[in-house]
Amino acid sequence: MARRYEWPDPKDRSPNNPHTLLEREAVIDLYRQGSGDESAKTLTDAIKNWFESEAKARGWDDVIWADQSAVMKKVWA
Repeated sequence: MARRYEWPDPKDRSPNNPHTLLEREAVIDLYRQGSGDESAKTLTDAIKNWFESEAKARGWDDVIWADQSAVMKKVWA
């Protein structure tokens, strides 16, 4: 069985370190867990859209895509 990833907590970030990076494998695994779609193997636009919505619902302020990795950002006002 493949490794299961957990969502990073935006509260673990700080103004000096507001970002966290998730590689493609982690993004797809989180999608599989959240959607129940175990057949997902490639990072599609639909998965990216789902991931961005889910990340924002979990308290992340922004998701930036760098190739096939997601850079999640917490903004400190």
